[in-house]
Amino acid sequence: MFNPLRTGLDHVALAVASRQDMFTWISHLDALGVDHDPLFETAEPLPHAMVVLRDPDGIAIELFWLGG
Repeated sequence: MFNPLRTGLDHVALAVASRQDMFTWISHLDALGVDHDPLFETAEPLPHAMVVLRDPDGIAIELFWLGG
């Protein structure tokens, strides 16, 4: 079982191609009943957005879009 205090895999980050794809992923996760954090968006220091969910062991999976 995952323990955030133990050295090792902390999270997995997956790049999402576009900002719109973030909403597509969120809709897909919602349709499957997958719990996830709300979408986080900011423009500083660069435009980016992310949503975090957890695998069955509690390891964070981060969907991340970095604007250009």
